[in-house]
Amino acid sequence: MDVTTLFVVGPELTDYRIQDTLDALRWSCHGSYYVIFVENPNVSTIPVTDISDEAEARILRLGVRSDVAGGFLRANGAQWAVDRGITFRQLISMDIDCLPIGKGLDAWCLARLENTPTALVGVYDGTDCDAYRRCAAALSQWGVPYENWDTAPAALATPFLCFSSAFVDVLFGRGWLYPPDCYDWPASYGAFVSWTAKMMGYSILACGHVDQPHPPFYVAPSGGPRRHPSPLILSSEFKLYSSVRHVWWYGEEQVRHECALRRKGIGSARVVVW
Repeated sequence: MDVTTLFVVGPELTDYRIQDTLDALRWSCHGSYYVIFVENPNVSTIPVTDISDEAEARILRLGVRSDVAGGFLRANGAQWAVDRGITFRQLISMDIDCLPIGKGLDAWCLARLENTPTALVGVYDGTDCDAYRRCAAALSQWGVPYENWDTAPAALATPFLCFSSAFVDVLFGRGWLYPPDCYDWPASYGAFVSWTAKMMGYSILACGHVDQPHPPFYVAPSGGPRRHPSPLILSSEFKLYSSVRHVWWYGEEQVRHECALRRKGIGSARVVVW
């Protein structure tokens, strides 16, 4: 299989989340794509129905340790795809709480990755020097050349990350796409791939900050009680929103339902407030 974009999405899947994500990607994407939904049956207790037509997407149940973080679980799904000869021009790893809300998400990312030294596109998540010091042993064990970096490079947020195919090839070839014992990694998955990219001489592109979103990605800080404005009132320049579970005055299903109506051209006009 050869596609423009490989999406790896999950975990915490439900039938409704899977279907809504597929609907949003069909509406947003300009190029060919394939979607791998990943779940860890050692964690999830919600039964999910297999996708009947696997020409567009499939569900991959990965029986790994229960403490493997979601970013690394998606990386395991990406490794599964590479192992089976699926080729792509970019890889997009995103949490199931991410929702495409604008046209051309795939095309926008690809234009920033192809024929450039950029390995990763995402949203800036800060620099955590304490976490970097705790990660030295793992980086050394995996053979990542961290020795020349006295302080932590900038890191992108885990919920949404877009990889160039060249960088995926490097990660896969060196055993870093799904590194061994990653359940012990003491920082975020976004930090691991961002630091690795910088240490291998690649550039990363940060579009805004988790505390100060900027088009085309609204990716809020993960965890915590914070609530965020509805994607329905954001500028039309935004192409992706996260998290649909942390919207002020809205429940997740209401957010997804209203966005689905917007995709069909039903509902009030978008109000630009961001």
